[in-house]
Amino acid sequence: MQFANAAGATVIATTSSDEKAKKLKELGAEHVINYKSGANWGEIAHMLTPGNVGVDHIVEVGGSGTLN
Repeated sequence: MQFANAAGATVIATTSSDEKAKKLKELGAEHVINYKSGANWGEIAHMLTPGNVGVDHIVEVGGSGTLN
């Protein structure tokens, strides 16, 4: 996220916790979406982009629980 910010990107981050959301904002995320409280988080992210065109790049950072 910090590299994206340094390159001039607008960062839209997702998380499942309000505590992590606060940390993401502190680290420079312009927008943070809690996907547990907003089931339509993809639509929300889409609407946050200029002209509602959608995101250009997605970086998935999952923990060990997301891998088989």
